[in-house]
Amino acid sequence: MTTVIVDTEAAAALLGNAPNKVDRVIKYVDASKGPRRRNPNATTILVPTTVRIEARWDRTKPNAASANRLVGQDHELGTQAANAAAQLADVHNVSPADAHIGAIAAEMPRDVTVLTSDPEDIKAVTNGEARVIQI
Repeated sequence: MTTVIVDTEAAAALLGNAPNKVDRVIKYVDASKGPRRRNPNATTILVPTTVRIEARWDRTKPNAASANRLVGQDHELGTQAANAAAQLADVHNVSPADAHIGAIAAEMPRDVTVLTSDPEDIKAVTNGEARVIQI
């Protein structure tokens, strides 16, 4: 089981706000889904709600159709995850979105990959345990 987490810059690319990065993000997301078609539960691709806010990703807007198709699952911060994210933000001095990604990675019992433009912050909040793909 693998979890792919989309960071803010990757989300912005999917929304068309970073055209020089969109091809890399789409190729990676499609590749993550592709070979696992026989077992569709093998890979989960998700976006933290804090990333959606930072990227201005409103799922009801027409410009979000492609992004919605590629990344259909949101990760919302519950109390426990919010506490973990707040601790990560405090310790590593990172954005709420990066801290949210760290909290997700900590709760996932499987491989985690993060698509990001900020690999150092993601490595810090995931204790180097996530695969980081720089876009």
